[in-house]
Amino acid sequence: MDGSKTQRLLEASAPVTPSACVRILVFWFPMAFVVTLFTLLFTFSAFQELALGWKIFGYIFGFLAALIFSGYIAAPWQLKPLPTQTQLAEIGGKYFVRPSDGKFLEYFIAGAVGSKSVVVFLHRMDGKAGADYGRTSVGEVLNAQSACLLSVSVPSLSASEPYDTCNPVQWLQQFDQDMVALLHDLGAEHVYVLGLSWAAQLAANLALALQKKGLLRGVAPIGGQMWDTKTQNFPIEETSPWVPRIFSKPYLVRPLAYLLIKNVMPSSWEVIEKQMRQGMSEEKANTEIDNLKKYAGDVDAFAAGFPRSMAYFLHQNWQVGATCSSRVADEYVDFNEFDPSIPFYLYIGKSDGLTAQIQQVVHGLVKHSVIKEYEGTHSGFPLADIIKELFATQV
Repeated sequence: MDGSKTQRLLEASAPVTPSACVRILVFWFPMAFVVTLFTLLFTFSAFQELALGWKIFGYIFGFLAALIFSGYIAAPWQLKPLPTQTQLAEIGGKYFVRPSDGKFLEYFIAGAVGSKSVVVFLHRMDGKAGADYGRTSVGEVLNAQSACLLSVSVPSLSASEPYDTCNPVQWLQQFDQDMVALLHDLGAEHVYVLGLSWAAQLAANLALALQKKGLLRGVAPIGGQMWDTKTQNFPIEETSPWVPRIFSKPYLVRPLAYLLIKNVMPSSWEVIEKQMRQGMSEEKANTEIDNLKKYAGDVDAFAAGFPRSMAYFLHQNWQVGATCSSRVADEYVDFNEFDPSIPFYLYIGKSDGLTAQIQQVVHGLVKHSVIKEYEGTHSGFPLADIIKELFATQV
């Protein structure tokens, strides 16, 4: 991509939604059409003869169908303009032009900027949230090793533009290409790859790509969720199997994103804590909250990552569900190719009620891997200790 064009795009902050009048007219037109249709139906004797219950059902179904259709059409209207280069710099972030498609990848760096030793932390959500997680304790570990931490906003999350595909094979190929190029641009020579939850698959594929280039020094999925393949199912505990199927369908997620999800996203730590206490048992909520306070450090920064990660491309978050549940290939990464001399640690919280079983499956696939338990949960984990342990086993 031409450099001058890139600069103009980054500094442009044009609105990405239609005018207010157009939005109102387009959104309410389907509902008005349904009301008009049912008004006309009353002139037909066949409709008049229907039971009252069927008439009411028809009204409700028609109105809800129109509402969902309007939500699907309106979903892109909630997009915020991408931060300009200047705006992003104010919060410590940068853009990288992805070689795979010429779009923007947002990233943040903590620790010793410019270091050749780089910890890639794929937070699964907002890149800034990843760079801020346990910033003080993580910073001490990084500075002791003269290393830096690279945290990217995964495409379709936060201010990294979505890929045009949700095919997991193509998605992972593009992500590997873009991340390897970014690390090369940063001058990385010793790379440690961490991936949280859904991003564990990103971490595994990126780690193997880096190993082939002689850059990999350690791998550490944290509460890792690998993506289902034709031959392997990675079960998520405490979650119904239909959940990822629902959240992999754009025709469902788009209207849900516009009509519901954006309105219930927590906007502060107080809201997150309240939602946890309402949705969990008292013991589980206390455990989750205590561990987040212990490890995340600034819980307000942690909370800010939720709305920020959803603000730009919320209507395309279905890519997350689609990639991990599509099952389009026999495998996405050959676990047998990992070098036994390079540490492969599978971290799991003792109170992680989601992915404990998956770690046993991956352990069987990566023969030299080691399962390491920590006092914590799926969201509350000792990032500083994990990085320190990886540094202690340098090859």
